[in-house]
Amino acid sequence: CSSDLAVVDAQALYTKPMCADSLTALKNAANIAKAETDPTKLLDEIAAVTGCIKAANSSINTYATLTSYMAYSKQITDSLKRTSGAAAYATSYNEIEGKISIGSYQDSEIPAAIIAAKTATGKYLMSDITNASSTDPADVTFVIQNADFAKNTSTGWTISTSDASYSGAANYQCFEIWNRSFNIGQTLYGMPEGTYKLTTQAYYRDGTNSGLVDSVANNKYGLNAKIYINNATGNIMPITDGAIDTTGTKCPTSGLYMFNSVNKYYQPNSMQTAAFWFDSLAVGQKYIANETYNFVTTEVGADANGVITIGAKKTLKVNDDWTIFGGFKLYYLGNTSGIENTSANTSSVVSSKIYGINGAQSNKLMKGINIVKSTLSDGTVKVQKVLVK
Repeated sequence: CSSDLAVVDAQALYTKPMCADSLTALKNAANIAKAETDPTKLLDEIAAVTGCIKAANSSINTYATLTSYMAYSKQITDSLKRTSGAAAYATSYNEIEGKISIGSYQDSEIPAAIIAAKTATGKYLMSDITNASSTDPADVTFVIQNADFAKNTSTGWTISTSDASYSGAANYQCFEIWNRSFNIGQTLYGMPEGTYKLTTQAYYRDGTNSGLVDSVANNKYGLNAKIYINNATGNIMPITDGAIDTTGTKCPTSGLYMFNSVNKYYQPNSMQTAAFWFDSLAVGQKYIANETYNFVTTEVGADANGVITIGAKKTLKVNDDWTIFGGFKLYYLGNTSGIENTSANTSSVVSSKIYGINGAQSNKLMKGINIVKSTLSDGTVKVQKVLVK
């Protein structure tokens, strides 16, 4: 009968790792339904079992999120040994693992446990980073889970798109979003205050291939895809910036688009060719961060409480547009205010570059907000916002 089937389905979940309260509720509902003899109450008891089965499956998934992160934390901390943060990490790790091993976590406790695990891991990984500066930044990419998509998964990343049934695709050690608005991000915990720089190897195609020539020629190319740290953003590089003559290279013969027929410049048109552009020394490893694209730098203060959100996003939906990433890198530039005492600086300006708020370089100040990047005679680089009314 229906009650027997519901009980069997419930019993099949008893050995699955889940939170204690969900398991207790599931067993109680199944036992009540199994013992029920009053037909008028049986439907209600079956409904209760069904509801508990649903809750149990949800608990199994959230529990798995915690246990899988703990396995990752153990792996990364074992491979990157630290000294100053070891004792604090061990205390936090053992406390969480202890509750997992005896099955005492309640469902409501899991989100806080995951944050506690990530905070302990972040603090441990960053504990020996002491001498980073703007002139000697520390590469702290190790705090990003699955930063390079090396196993062709999006594990570690939280992904949302304008299509609930689509979460992008990982392949060829790349990750792509096609024809949707999106946000792909990670929240990092236990991070010290200071200045951070996030870079990516990536490109954005603003619409169809056939419309690119007109967009570039008439300065209509939309820089819609952004890289971000918290609220600070930078522009992701246009796909056309990496177009090359593939003569003499070992570039795949398919998955290409001829952007410039005069110079025979090709650009990627598939994940496979994107991976070639990203990784092949034959084409110079295109689409890496430069002074204009694929980076963002920001100051993270004490008010952030050690929490930093990094990633990439696009809020505008453009038909047939395409964003693809070969990976991310994070740098820590030390704990400084980022504001120079200009009155004490007697160095002269050697060169200046002017950019619009969209990242496009200009040969003069334009109306609106300009970003002026100046190199001084002592090698210092100053970046200022200049408003022209």
